[in-house]
Amino acid sequence: MIQSWQLDLVLALLILTSVGFGLRSGLVRSVFSLAGGFLGVVVAVFTVPLISSWITTAQWRVPASLATSALLVLGGVTLGTRVGLSLRHRLDKTSLKLIDRTLGGVFSGVAVALIVATLSAGITAIGAPALSQPIASSGVLRTINDLTPSTVRLWIAQLRFAAIGKDLPSLADVLPGRPAVIPPDAIDSPALAKAALSVVKITGNAYACGQNQSGSGFVVAPNRILTNAHVVAGVQQPVVESARDGARTGEVVFFDPVGDVAIIAVRDLPTRALALGSVLAAGATAVVNGYPLGGPFSSHPASVVSVGVLRVPDIQGNNPRPRHVYTLAAKVQQGESGGPLLNAAGQIAGVVFAKGANSPDVGFATTAEDIAPVIASSPTLRKEVSSGGCTVG
Repeated sequence: MIQSWQLDLVLALLILTSVGFGLRSGLVRSVFSLAGGFLGVVVAVFTVPLISSWITTAQWRVPASLATSALLVLGGVTLGTRVGLSLRHRLDKTSLKLIDRTLGGVFSGVAVALIVATLSAGITAIGAPALSQPIASSGVLRTINDLTPSTVRLWIAQLRFAAIGKDLPSLADVLPGRPAVIPPDAIDSPALAKAALSVVKITGNAYACGQNQSGSGFVVAPNRILTNAHVVAGVQQPVVESARDGARTGEVVFFDPVGDVAIIAVRDLPTRALALGSVLAAGATAVVNGYPLGGPFSSHPASVVSVGVLRVPDIQGNNPRPRHVYTLAAKVQQGESGGPLLNAAGQIAGVVFAKGANSPDVGFATTAEDIAPVIASSPTLRKEVSSGGCTVG
């Protein structure tokens, strides 16, 4: 498997080479070359998951994904370079040559960094451990992401979601007693900031369905992560990515398709476990943590519209069974499934599992009462279990 330091070395050389290319080629040629490359990246983000789903032999998925990405990007660069070269020859005959070359170096370095970030997002979406782990642990990519404006990172996440094309489950909106009004102000505290470090991103490939899956989870015991069962359904090797501790491959050691709860075991995870809180009452404020659209971490406010027993289908959409559920006023998106609902003290109040079918401001979470037995037994769960059949959505 590729090591993160090897990937960092390649990326650093690539960015330095691009700066040199920009200084030599000038701004005009660089713009057209990299515009072509970026077009190739956009096509690759959509194409790579599709190619991955077509290949039935697991060991060929990574080489095919890399080859497809390389061919599309190089093709775009070649096309753009031909257009830009003819325009640059005209500019070299003017006094703007030095300015053109300097700006070309700056532009090329920044543009290649963004291209790398976008392409890595698309590759990560296929959920292949051999690629997802080094990408998530790369210091160069982490630095690029930290320097990238949040609006750009959101755009990359939206592009990745369009490539995955799998939404989270939805339930009919049940709003007894009070309207769904999302709290206007974000809740922030040292306890919540500390709790955010225990929330992880989960990706995986359900090979039987040929689909890529992304969700969230949170640490509930040493080396144990709780998430929704539908996030890892059909996934053999889920990849768990922590904001501070990099990426690791885990294995499913508990899987309940009726309660939509799963436990992933991960080795040598230093991230601390979250404490379990009590069930929130209607009207209480809370926080939803997760990785919407498989992108950067997000923490946003929610309020409890109601709490009670609802009949909820299993992860395949069949056999409704009673569950203790919060109806939330919150904007829940794909990728936040399996993320925690936290109280103001940063304790677990529930786990998010669905959005409202008719309203973008309604979400649903299983209460702490229902997941408490699973959390209590999680340290003793060591044997890998089947993650069932994948869900199609």
